[in-house]
Amino acid sequence: MKWHYSLLICILLTSTTLAQGTPPKPVDHSSPAPITAGIPESAISQTCPALFPPACVHDNGNGFLTGNHNFDQFINFMSNPVFSIDPRAVTELWPIFGSTWTSTIPALPSANIWIPGDVGIYVALSERLSVGVNQGGYMIADFSKGQAGQFLDRFGRLQDRRQFEGQREGWLDLGGFGQYTLIQNPEDQFLVTAGLRWTAPIGSKAIFQGNGPANLAPYLTFGKGFGDIHVLATGGYQFPAGSGNRTANLCYANLHLGRQLFE
Repeated sequence: MKWHYSLLICILLTSTTLAQGTPPKPVDHSSPAPITAGIPESAISQTCPALFPPACVHDNGNGFLTGNHNFDQFINFMSNPVFSIDPRAVTELWPIFGSTWTSTIPALPSANIWIPGDVGIYVALSERLSVGVNQGGYMIADFSKGQAGQFLDRFGRLQDRRQFEGQREGWLDLGGFGQYTLIQNPEDQFLVTAGLRWTAPIGSKAIFQGNGPANLAPYLTFGKGFGDIHVLATGGYQFPAGSGNRTANLCYANLHLGRQLFE
């Protein structure tokens, strides 16, 4: 029976040797290092969340039609589209609707005036250069009847305002602009743009348009962000580009305040 004991001892020794073998290494559950192989460093450094913070700078490429996306949190002007121009280079279409009324003045009876619908257009030629058309459309004016009265026009001739009563309608003069961004600081959300507005007197004389000469207006427009508050402003000087019936010079300024309420 000795061979039985020898076999039992061999089994025990083998079991002990296996039990005393090198223990397995502990599993490292920490997150692996990010894999960046095949991803350009420029793409990693310029990656921004959808709602990016002010310090995030976008690579706009040449900006043709795409414009400048470093100031997407700004809101364009909401009124006076002729004189108020977005300082960013953007491509967009936006509707125009206008309505006003006037009291009786020496030359005209009281009136209701409205623009039933028009479309403005901005086109970004690069991330700094843009052009657009922001003036024009079809206008309808309803001048009150029964407001008789004579007046002297600017030539000293006696006129009667009843000759203007009733409804008048026609096309407005056409106008647009070209501009270039001089300063852009995405980190501070600040930019300054210089431009030139123009107005071509090609409208309908039935609504007192089409009186030359053309008008020009150099201007500056800027934007600045203060957290959720954004400020846009435009100021310029309009003057006639020649002699004619329209000779008025005009200084103007517009201010727009906006606050982000929702993400």
